[in-house]
Amino acid sequence: MTTRQSNSFSSRFLFHRYFSGALTFPFLLFISSCSDALPHSVSALTAGATPIPRTKLAGRSNRSNYCSLPLPACAGQFPTIMFRRDRSSPLKARSLASAASAGSGQSSGQKQPTRWSDTANDAVNRCIPPMSSSSHKGSSGRIGVLGGSARYTGAPYYAAMASLKVGADLAFVFCAEEAAVPIKCYSPELMVASVYNAAEFDRSVRAMADAKSGELVDMEAIEKDQERLVNKMVSEVTTLFDRMHVLIIGPGLGRCPLVLKATAKIISLAKERNLPLVIDADGLHLLTLEENADLVADYEGVVLTPNAVEIKRLTQTLGRNYAKIHPEGDLNTLDGEELSMTSFDRATAGNIIVKKGHHDILFTITGRTHTQDRGISVKRGNMLCEEEGGLKRSGGLGDILSGCVGAFVAWNRILSRQTNGMNLSHEDLLLSCWSACCVTKKATRVAFMKKRRSMTAPDVLEEIGPVVDKMTDGITHATDSAER
Repeated sequence: MTTRQSNSFSSRFLFHRYFSGALTFPFLLFISSCSDALPHSVSALTAGATPIPRTKLAGRSNRSNYCSLPLPACAGQFPTIMFRRDRSSPLKARSLASAASAGSGQSSGQKQPTRWSDTANDAVNRCIPPMSSSSHKGSSGRIGVLGGSARYTGAPYYAAMASLKVGADLAFVFCAEEAAVPIKCYSPELMVASVYNAAEFDRSVRAMADAKSGELVDMEAIEKDQERLVNKMVSEVTTLFDRMHVLIIGPGLGRCPLVLKATAKIISLAKERNLPLVIDADGLHLLTLEENADLVADYEGVVLTPNAVEIKRLTQTLGRNYAKIHPEGDLNTLDGEELSMTSFDRATAGNIIVKKGHHDILFTITGRTHTQDRGISVKRGNMLCEEEGGLKRSGGLGDILSGCVGAFVAWNRILSRQTNGMNLSHEDLLLSCWSACCVTKKATRVAFMKKRRSMTAPDVLEEIGPVVDKMTDGITHATDSAER
């Protein structure tokens, strides 16, 4: 996909997501440099002298309920915020540039950062815990990675190692028995546990397929055997929940039906225990299965990291599957595309979504309020990462990003548990994910400038540590008086 095509997709995706007539929440429209969807100049926006003309909402009869206000331009990328008029109350709008300003003490009217150099020191302190001589092993983050199959062993390694290179202390990898030895050989720093046997799972899946095809086998015995295998895998992972600050799900997971069934149970139990999750790769495929349509809905501890292809598949499949389970109000009267987008908002309510691309786009939909005939998703925040990455698209970079995100999510959990009254919000978690995107982009750029066309994922791993150190620039150094 070319840069122009990627940017065009980003514009169309956000356009449909936030112009859907069933959604009555403030939204932020990203306009790529090659788009002429809104012909308003930046100077007209910053001047604030006259309202911006209403943008045409195709096919909607209630477009008069929408209006717009001029706002300061954020690097020329976010020219307007739209909101819906509540006829029973005064007009209100919430700034979507609050994710960083809330953490840094800036006013909501200040420009939202799109590069790390724009970030205030206090915002950095809200993302990265300080180092101290009183720290113990694991106090800077314990990361779990659920992934690694007989075929894919590199992906969980990259995710786990990236989290360590960012600054986490410990990393666990939960994988297939066939993948455990290779992953252990990649690095002695990873704690690798085999939680299922892929050959045994495959035999059970084939036996079930034979039974459904009419062969004379004991169906009940096969079902009991599958239940035993699934529960064993679930138990192997969940018994270590208390030792983890975050669980990354998906890198190299594979698509064995029994593995996916066990993973869905693990996600449900993680939600009950309030364990943060980062879901990528095959974990995103898991969410597109009809039985998992509402698996992550209304959970603010989930971060999804799809690329352009995965986000398209999620919006189409996850949205439609969720609509079948929760046909709220008159949503079924909408055309197919709008139904899919509206239901996708509901299916991912509370989640943070990191849409990977030339520029990473982060957004979150939180909560669900209700009117008489339909639920309304409320949009909380958006951020854009404009850090320049490398030009080489080698395998494993997405896994590295999920590992970086996992480390920052773990730090957010650690900081939120501290007793210093920091009062972290969901916007701070969004800021943490954005910071992870900045780290990955900058590390990829540095590695590419050194290796050029020969750059591979291990080269990027080696640059993460120096990049994080340079980005923090001493801000998170030791806090003990003896070390000052």
